[in-house]
Amino acid sequence: MLALYAREGYVSAQMEFSIVELPKKGDEEQVRLIYSITNEGDKVFINRIIINGVTGSARVQATKRAAILRVIPIAEGDVLRSDRIADTERELYLTDAYRQVIIRTEAAEKRCRVSSSAM
Repeated sequence: MLALYAREGYVSAQMEFSIVELPKKGDEEQVRLIYSITNEGDKVFINRIIINGVTGSARVQATKRAAILRVIPIAEGDVLRSDRIADTERELYLTDAYRQVIIRTEAAEKRCRVSSSAM
């Protein structure tokens, strides 16, 4: 359930569950699981995308960063969705340009910053 919330940008959602015992049905015991979202949290948006690990002259680095931004399925201002982060990592690996891709989020005021290091 938390994964569903994270896919919609609520990456800090919190959930609790409880178990209610129900009457036996024959010899089988029954329970009801109740899941409750206790804190949805704020919807998180991408404030800035930082791409590290790009080599070459300043012009070459700018060209490489622009190419990377065209390939990835996220952009500044988008809702931070867990499935899009996974897609971004996969797309970067598919370019065969990187041995390792690390995507991490950092708090940036009320918005979230996505930082990608490529090696």
